[in-house]
Amino acid sequence: MAIKAGLETAALIFVLWLLFFKFRILEYFQVLDRIKVFWFLTFVLLWTTVQVLDRWQYFFPQKVSFYPLARFAMFQLGKKREVRESYIWTVELENGEEKDFNPVSSFSAIGQPSLSTRLELLREELDSENNSKKEHGKKEAQLWANSVRNYYHGKYAKKVNSVVFYKTASPDGISILRTELYAVEF
Repeated sequence: MAIKAGLETAALIFVLWLLFFKFRILEYFQVLDRIKVFWFLTFVLLWTTVQVLDRWQYFFPQKVSFYPLARFAMFQLGKKREVRESYIWTVELENGEEKDFNPVSSFSAIGQPSLSTRLELLREELDSENNSKKEHGKKEAQLWANSVRNYYHGKYAKKVNSVVFYKTASPDGISILRTELYAVEF
């Protein structure tokens, strides 16, 4: 991954060098005042930085999110009929009531990226035969479970006893089968 990151960084720097030094793009901005040129250059610098760093966008939770500058088109949620295999979180409340909770529907809207891709990757890691992938998935699932508990508690003011992450499958497109991949009790 480091070699790929280095090559992409070099390519982006080369493109910027071409634009600013070979094609002298800033000469076309002389009609603008310095503040507008400053903001343009700031945007270009931020965009370049995000393009270099966004390869780590699938590691969640992140301390810093680069949306909307990152390649957010990869996060779009598909239509329900298109999904044959997916995931769902189940939250058990203090009174024993169980509720399905999908972070994607809580954090997505028209024109806004969803977290669907990250959760699909988490599902694949937890379902993997590879032990290192599975262990990484368990660590991330614990962080997700904490986030789900905190979100649910904050939004609905109810204590959460446990959170379960299920793999869901719809082999025939009608019925849904659930397989528990990760569970945590609080």
